[in-house]
Amino acid sequence: MLFRSEKVAAGSISVRDSETLRELSRFPSYGINPHDIVDGGDGRTLLVNNASQGESGFSNVVRIDTRSGKKIEEWRAEEKNCLLGHFTRSGGKVFVSTQRFRLDQEERFHQLWKARKYSEANQLKVPVASATYCLDGGRLAAVPTRGDSFEWQVSGFSIAASLDDRFVAVTFGPSHSLGIIDAVEKKMSQRVKFPAEVNSVSPSPEGGFLVGTADGVVWSVETNTWQSRKLVQAGASDHSFLI
Repeated sequence: MLFRSEKVAAGSISVRDSETLRELSRFPSYGINPHDIVDGGDGRTLLVNNASQGESGFSNVVRIDTRSGKKIEEWRAEEKNCLLGHFTRSGGKVFVSTQRFRLDQEERFHQLWKARKYSEANQLKVPVASATYCLDGGRLAAVPTRGDSFEWQVSGFSIAASLDDRFVAVTFGPSHSLGIIDAVEKKMSQRVKFPAEVNSVSPSPEGGFLVGTADGVVWSVETNTWQSRKLVQAGASDHSFLI
């Protein structure tokens, strides 16, 4: 079966036949603007992240029973105005990329949101930083950073775990950086710099990570040295890729 998140005011999950794509059922995402879905790890649930909860300002992660569509557990992001991005699973942990923002006109934002003018409301959001959250042992908490300069933490959305589950990589695009998280310690441990904005990251079948930058280059990053090596000039900027 195929599970599809649908970004509407009251978010929903559409359950479809994977061959015909015919909708079989539908249940709520228990938030607004569901952004990503990952298997719950137990064969009977999904984890869904809702990028926004409207007026409350808090994003959430919800565990949903795939048969009944009922909410089993819910976790809120620790900070208001924090947009949850994408999931990746590493061992028994789930990591979520996020982006923090400020509202230049908070009252106006809520007025537009009530009026369901979501595009206009989102134009009032100004990204200011990013963080990575980890869901482990029933707790959703931000991963500590190394205290490096503020700029490289901005706009972290693409995220991937290495195939050996030792590391998680998250892109910090405008600062041309890839942040490396020790998945066991749940701490940011390294950063790798690139000559252009970092758009995407994927686990490499040879170990480490493959990274796509805005100048159309695909790079290989090895986890034993944290050195980057140019693999190919693709000729166009990529947003994501899968090996």
